[in-house]
Amino acid sequence: MSFPEGLPGRLSLKRPAREVVLDGIDLELGRGCRASLTGPNGSGKTTVLRLAAGLLLPDSGTVKVFDLDPCRRHSAAARMLGLSLSGERSFYWRLSAKENLEYFGALQGMPRSRLRTRISEALAALGLAEDSSRPVEALSTGYRQRLALARAVLHSPGLLLLDEPFRSLDEESVRSFTGLLDELSRTGTSILVATPSSEEAGSFSDSVFRLGDARPGEGRGI
Repeated sequence: MSFPEGLPGRLSLKRPAREVVLDGIDLELGRGCRASLTGPNGSGKTTVLRLAAGLLLPDSGTVKVFDLDPCRRHSAAARMLGLSLSGERSFYWRLSAKENLEYFGALQGMPRSRLRTRISEALAALGLAEDSSRPVEALSTGYRQRLALARAVLHSPGLLLLDEPFRSLDEESVRSFTGLLDELSRTGTSILVATPSSEEAGSFSDSVFRLGDARPGEGRGI
């Protein structure tokens, strides 16, 4: 942008340099697989989850969820996905925690009897039952993060994408929630967890994908 001669420039626009977040990623999950993405902050862990959920478009390459492009066929892919991102805020804050789960479960087309059972199981596994009748706006950040995990597992998705799922859990809740994930894995749900902790990734997963290990152009698969 230029200005007439003699006028001071009060605005300048510059095209930002292109930043490559992910390059050479080759990632495939089999049925019932439990895998982790690990690496330093900024290595692209959450970006991988967003790509798989159809929330971001890749500059190149392909993303398939059960042979569906999650961007082109988002609604169909979303029914097969469970997603929990850190800093989750997409709840209805004036509804109770339980009412939110009832609403999102209904959106997935879950039968009422099945939905009631799954809500009870998820609330119990994550230590949420006691305050589940309170409005979300009155609940702590940690509670809302755990509620996002409950929503993600509610419909027993085929693929579960979890961003730092154990961060807001105490030791007892970690054991309980891990048991729930074990059950989902045994029944065929594939689980991909993003975590900065190599120890956490190794203890939970069958396979670990370290984003910092792959040089540009060298994809690594799971």
